[in-house]
Amino acid sequence: MNNKTVEAILEKARIALQKSVVTRDIQRRIYDERRKKILPKHGIEVAILSYNDFNFDSKKGLCAILKKI
Repeated sequence: MNNKTVEAILEKARIALQKSVVTRDIQRRIYDERRKKILPKHGIEVAILSYNDFNFDSKKGLCAILKKI
């Protein structure tokens, strides 16, 4: 365990928890950057789609039809 994470292991419940000091949006950005670097090395093309490329309803739920770009 390093000083940037807090870990808890609950043996009876068989649950392991980890709390990071970075926020979810930062974790997402780090993960996205890793995908952009690593996946092409394995022959996988990364396609980045914007939320705005999709139709969504008043509750911001995505609809099934992709807008023409």
